[in-house]
Amino acid sequence: MVSLNFGEFEKRLNGGKECSIHQKRKEALSNFSKLEFPTTSNEEWKYTSIAPLLKYNFVPSYEKKNISKGFIKSLLFDEMEHSLIVFVNGRYSPENTDLLNLPEGVIVGSIAEEIKKNNEVLLKHFGKYADPQNQIFTALSTAYTYDGAFIYVPSGKIVEEPIHLIFIADSDNEKY
Repeated sequence: MVSLNFGEFEKRLNGGKECSIHQKRKEALSNFSKLEFPTTSNEEWKYTSIAPLLKYNFVPSYEKKNISKGFIKSLLFDEMEHSLIVFVNGRYSPENTDLLNLPEGVIVGSIAEEIKKNNEVLLKHFGKYADPQNQIFTALSTAYTYDGAFIYVPSGKIVEEPIHLIFIADSDNEKY
């Protein structure tokens, strides 16, 4: 099943245990421990069995993986001018990210970086819209949130070109 070594996760936060978001992580972990995995007996899950997922011991990926620019290019839309933000195993990959023509005040980047900056917008909205109290997968995701895409477009600003997000999982046969 899911490896819940939250202590190991906390050690790797590199001082991030002190931020206000970490309290939301711990609350979500507490909620996770009280919830049960859904079964096909649950109305919302009657057509989806998660039993195959429970056969694996999922563990967070901590190693930084390098992905070639050629591989990234093979995933892009042909001849399209756009900003690109790339994540590898759930971690922001600045070397593969290319942000173009973003209006002043627009932020496109990494949740981990915005947590470090104590970004007020992120702090205001993190954990607010998905339900980590009653939804087990949301609780698990919230508890282990380290990084992800952060996109903020202030009122009145327009982003003309698309922002292409790519999430790559490179597991070396591990379940991350």
